[in-house]
Amino acid sequence: MNIMKEASYLKGLMDGLKINESTNEGKVLVKVADLIDKICEEVCLLHEELEDAWQVIDELDEDLRALENDVLDDYEEDCCECFCVKCPNCGSEHYMKYEDLTEEELENNAIKCPNCKTEIDLDDCLIDEDFEGCDCGCGKADCCCDDDCDCEN
Repeated sequence: MNIMKEASYLKGLMDGLKINESTNEGKVLVKVADLIDKICEEVCLLHEELEDAWQVIDELDEDLRALENDVLDDYEEDCCECFCVKCPNCGSEHYMKYEDLTEEELENNAIKCPNCKTEIDLDDCLIDEDFEGCDCGCGKADCCCDDDCDCEN
């Protein structure tokens, strides 16, 4: 670092001037030069530690960015999944994406049937293509009962 060179130059200059350390002024100048030298050493040490810290921060930033990308990729995959609802009025099935729902539809957990404009409650009319049905045969996607349930069916 430049400050180390400057501190060394100052000490060399004082040695060349043969400052008398027995005088009060000489004692002060020698102590000031020693203090400057120690400060320069500390600054250089802090600079090296700061460089190490920045390297760790950069590595953490890269790791965090990779983690964010992984999480966002998973989130985007989940958000882009389709679901199917069946209108209780006209019986038509509608495939939709969660990302296409409006805030109002999400809050109300309901949509309007594109065919007959009847309000479709997403909890009651959700059709899960992978759902094989519960044992009671009620056909509700959210039903998890067994043979002796008390569903309306």
